[in-house]
Amino acid sequence: MSTISSSDATDIPDSPDRVFGAVIERNDGVCKRCYRRLRRREPVPHEIGYRHRDIQAFVDEVLPEDGTRFDILDREYFEAVQLPDRLEEAHPPDDAHDDTSACWHCGAIDTHRTPDTRSRRDALAAAAGISVTFDELDVPHDWVALLEAVDELKQDPDYAGDDYRTFSEAVATAIRVADLPDDPQGEGILASASPTPTPSSESSVNRPTP
Repeated sequence: MSTISSSDATDIPDSPDRVFGAVIERNDGVCKRCYRRLRRREPVPHEIGYRHRDIQAFVDEVLPEDGTRFDILDREYFEAVQLPDRLEEAHPPDDAHDDTSACWHCGAIDTHRTPDTRSRRDALAAAAGISVTFDELDVPHDWVALLEAVDELKQDPDYAGDDYRTFSEAVATAIRVADLPDDPQGEGILASASPTPTPSSESSVNRPTP
């Protein structure tokens, strides 16, 4: 099951373990280097969506989740609309490539390409991008827990070489921490989450900003 973001038509899975993959990594509206939003999903009138259903670059066709029997009228259609000032003109130095666009935040030209395994520093920068995107999509999460979990996991040999697993685990932790009740005893809510992130003295965690 899932819920729909109030800011656009993005599906937010109910399971914290699935949120990173669905909302960030497989979201075509998010830059895969810095994880900032570039586009939003908007509903398309059914007649237009059905007419262009085979052109996936223009429209997404969503089928009902419940059951295998559905009618044409049960289908929903969405298009990706560029957010203001999120893409800028780019002029590749190679004459073989035409002018194109790049992510306004990180400068990535191929915004759909996931980079190679990130360094610890770059992973923390990407985690900040995840937090900003979650804020824009109204995904409840604890941003401190998110960045601290990424910092800790990037030092764990079992996670350091797998960014997808690192971010998935860190996002799930941040969402679960945000869902915990208040801690009037002051013992710290991170102690109740799994895995338990502990910030390194070599890293600094600052509130992500748009």
